[in-house]
Amino acid sequence: MQKSDPEVEKRIETLKEDVTKMLSNAAGKATLEELSTLIDALQRLGVAYHFEYQISQALQSIYNNNINGSDDDDLYTIALRFRLLRQQGYSVSSGEDILEQLQRFSTRQLKLMLPNLNSSFAEEVNRTLELPLHKRMPRLEARQYISIYEADAARNDLLLEIAKLDFNALQKLHRTELCDLSRWEVLAANDLPEYMQVCYFALLDVVKEMEDNLVNEGRSYRVHYAKEAMKALVRAYFVEAIWFNTKYVPTFEEYLEISVMSSGYPMLSVQALVGLEEVATKEAFDWAISVPRILRSSALICRLVDDIHTYKVEEERGDAPSGVQCYMKDHNVSEEEACKKIKEMVDIAWRNINEEIQEPNHPPLPLLLPSLNLARMMEVLYQNGDCYTNSSGKTKKRITSVLVDPIPI
Repeated sequence: MQKSDPEVEKRIETLKEDVTKMLSNAAGKATLEELSTLIDALQRLGVAYHFEYQISQALQSIYNNNINGSDDDDLYTIALRFRLLRQQGYSVSSGEDILEQLQRFSTRQLKLMLPNLNSSFAEEVNRTLELPLHKRMPRLEARQYISIYEADAARNDLLLEIAKLDFNALQKLHRTELCDLSRWEVLAANDLPEYMQVCYFALLDVVKEMEDNLVNEGRSYRVHYAKEAMKALVRAYFVEAIWFNTKYVPTFEEYLEISVMSSGYPMLSVQALVGLEEVATKEAFDWAISVPRILRSSALICRLVDDIHTYKVEEERGDAPSGVQCYMKDHNVSEEEACKKIKEMVDIAWRNINEEIQEPNHPPLPLLLPSLNLARMMEVLYQNGDCYTNSSGKTKKRITSVLVDPIPI
C-alpha cells in the first residue's frame, strides 16, 4: 500500500489556501471574464472539488448580476458563462433548437479554421470536435488538460502546481482502493469459474463493508436500496437469458424496457448514493430506485451507444438480438436507417439529461452527477470504435494515465 507524503499533503493544503484567497479576490475585484476563466481552469484541472463552496458563491453572483449579459461582453465570455452556469444546474434561458443551430454553425467554422491554427490550439479544437467537453470523463479530462494547460503561456503556475500534486495524491488513493477491492480469499462458491469468484467475493466484501459502516452511522436502510437495485439488475439479466435460450426476438419497446435495467446503470446510480453523506436522504433513494428520467436517459445512452458499435460482432457470435436488430425487425428498415434512428435517440437522451440538470427544482447535483458521468464514460469508451471490448489499446492507455502513471512534477 502506498502511503501519502506528509510534505506533499502540507503543500497541497497551503496551495488550497492560496487558491481560496485567489477566488475571493477574483469574486470581488476581477472582471467577469477573469472570474469565469479561473473557475473553468479549476474545474478542468480537476481540483474544483476543493473549492465547491467558493465556486458556488461566485457562480451565484454571476447568475444574479450578469444573467442578462452586458454590451461589453465578448462572445468568449458569454459562451463560457453560459456553460459554467448550465453545468452547475442554473436554468439559463436559450432554446435547445437555437443551440443545435449554433453547434452546427460553430462546428463548420472551426473545421474551416483548423489549418490556420497553431498546433496546440488545433489539437484542443480537434478534441472538442471529436467529443464536446460536457461528454468527457472529468478525471481523464483533468489528466489530459494539465498537459495542455502547462503549455499555455497564460497559465497560472500556482494552479498548475496544485493540479499536479492533487492528481498524483488522488491517484495513490485510488490505487490503494483498487488493491483492497482486488484481494480476495476463495473460501466458497467453488462451482463458479475463477473470474466469477473474484467478482462474487468482491461484491460480498463491498456490501458487507458498506453494511457495517452504515449500521454504525445509523443509515442501514441504504443497504436495502442497494440490494433492491441489484435484484432489479439480476431480474433483467434473467429475462434476457430467456430471450436468448428461446430464440425470442423482442419488440424494440420490450428491448428498451429490459435493456435499460440490464445496462447496470440504474443499479450503479443507486449504489453511488450509498457512500454519500447528508445529501443522500431516504427520499433521494426513493427517487433513484424509481429510475427517473435522468437515470433512464443515461442507461439508454449506455445501451444504445454500445449497440451501434457492437451489433454486428454480437450477431456473428450468436448473442441475443441487439437494439439495432430489434428496431430493424419492428420497423422493417435497413441497418443504416436503424442506426441513424438510434443515434437520434441517443441525442434526445443527452438533451433529456441536460434538461433535468436545468430543472428549477432538480435534485441536488451530487445525486445527478453519477448518472451524467456514467453516460460520459460510455461516450468516451465508444468515441472511436469499441474500446470497451478491445480494451488493450486506447482504453488501457487511458486507465494507465489515470491510475498508474503519475504526472511529472
